Amino acid sequence: MLITPPQLWAFLSHQCDNYDDYEQEAIDDAKETLLTPEQFAYLKQQDLKPIMADQYVSECHPGGDDLVGVVDEVLAAQRDGYQIVAWYGPNAEVLIAGYRGAQIGWEDDPS
Repeated sequence: MLITPPQLWAFLSHQCDNYDDYEQEAIDDAKETLLTPEQFAYLKQQDLKPIMADQYVSECHPGGDDLVGVVDEVLAAQRDGYQIVAWYGPNAEVLIAGYRGAQIGWEDDPS
């Protein structure tokens, strides 16, 4: 099951134990980020390492220490065998996460 980076962002931004709670929290998110119950269940079973999943990051203006911390976490995740996905959305959503085994990407991605 292919999960897009915006959908992974929604999942990691709304850490919920069940789909009903997720749906209530994510109600105001963009349609392209919302998960189906099947996608939610799939992601609950995956080995994910959230590094940054936030919104309005451009308004926060992260400092150098924040950037170095993110780089350190990305490098540590890669050493531990995680693939990294990064995405910046139209409403200043940001996603940086590691994943193992999950299918994360875009349908038209040839890789």
